[in-house]
Amino acid sequence: MKKIFLPMCSLLFLVLLMTACSADEKAELEDIYQQTLTASEELENFEMEAEVNQQVEGGEVEIPPISTTINAEIQLKPLAFHQTMDMMGQTVEMYYTEEGMFFKDPQQGQWMKGPKELADQLNMAAVQQQQNPTDQLKQLEDYAEDFSIEETDNRYILSLSASGEGFDQLLEEQLNSLPEGEITAEVLDTLKINKLDYTITVSKDTYYLETMTVDMDLDIEENGTTTNLSQKMESTYRNFNELDTIEIPEEVTDTAIEMENPM
Repeated sequence: MKKIFLPMCSLLFLVLLMTACSADEKAELEDIYQQTLTASEELENFEMEAEVNQQVEGGEVEIPPISTTINAEIQLKPLAFHQTMDMMGQTVEMYYTEEGMFFKDPQQGQWMKGPKELADQLNMAAVQQQQNPTDQLKQLEDYAEDFSIEETDNRYILSLSASGEGFDQLLEEQLNSLPEGEITAEVLDTLKINKLDYTITVSKDTYYLETMTVDMDLDIEENGTTTNLSQKMESTYRNFNELDTIEIPEEVTDTAIEMENPM
């Protein structure tokens, strides 16, 4: 009996130890996540650089791979940003403040002022959600305990594989950040998540979010045809609370041609 009892005690000890380690890791994750969220809520401005690679396969129309580079200076209260976006060999420069939305026509080199209705259609709240670390972190807050954690000398690396059951709501929130009308309820019902992975890098000193990678692969069935969408977005954040107030240069406001409301 004693020979059986000792191994059983050892096994029980290991189980309890693993449970304790798991609980400690979850507590550590929750603490890091909450401190990161708190730090991001105190942000006033920052710079962001993002690389987005998207590929669509299947469907009735062949679409070439799309690569986009975004560089932006972002002010949160009130929302304002200066952004350049390189896509398909064209560069679009844009300003957005309380004065309105201005962008440079890549073909003519002419500054244009978009009507208020156009700014509403583009859904500036969605633009803020995609670029604001606070909103991105809040989207993932309910899944904080599902992250795994690694450490380097200066950073925490949080990873989440959100494919499988229980993450449909998260994917829906990601897709709903697209301009209104892009994703319908009918399309959402046919989605199959193949992959939805997040990797977040956090500074140990400031708890500022330094990088975020979202790697997504999904199938959409519509009218009997299945389309595969894969997208990877790698964002880098820097120069926290170091920017001047974002204002639209006079040369932009003075030369801009006001667009007519397309509706």
